[in-house]
Amino acid sequence: MSDPLRVRLTCLVFLLSLTVALPATAQFNVEPKSDFYSLTEDKRLEFYSPMRYNRCEGWLPAAGLTLKPTNTSGFSLSLDGGYGIGNKKARFNVAFEYQLPFWSIFKLGGKYFDDTFTNDDWLMGDIENSFAAFLLREDFHDYFHAQGFTFWSEKEFGEWLHFRIAYWSGDYESMAKKPAWSVFGGHKNSATIRR
Repeated sequence: MSDPLRVRLTCLVFLLSLTVALPATAQFNVEPKSDFYSLTEDKRLEFYSPMRYNRCEGWLPAAGLTLKPTNTSGFSLSLDGGYGIGNKKARFNVAFEYQLPFWSIFKLGGKYFDDTFTNDDWLMGDIENSFAAFLLREDFHDYFHAQGFTFWSEKEFGEWLHFRIAYWSGDYESMAKKPAWSVFGGHKNSATIRR
């Protein structure tokens, strides 16, 4: 296969995989509440894709699902996992959340994780950063690997105010910056990649 054709096919596959990830980029995200009087049922099984591309893992194809056994139980279980092509490491998350039936909107939850994290989401979102790393070889996040668990309780006061107390325990380590492949910016070396 010729090199330009291979580059075009790689770009096409990457962009198509990111479009699958666009509707759901987080395991728990903020969404407007459904209408109480609506005739539609909540989905019992939802699929999402937390895939990404960065300078530490390369391309991480991933898939996940959220299971809600019944609409009235208040319990949900989320599983997701992926494999970093660049660093050859598997990543996964297993989370549960339970809404207590006797208090109005009080939830208990927990998660076991072995994943890559960043504290730089305020700078640029995951999708934009993946595009920058893939197209321009510019990755604006610093990453660390963490393995551990967290538990939380959350109380909702109306639709816009949530109070959450969480306990987090885990081991973490810095991840090496590796020059990843990119469509453009091939002349840049690892010393010129911004931090």
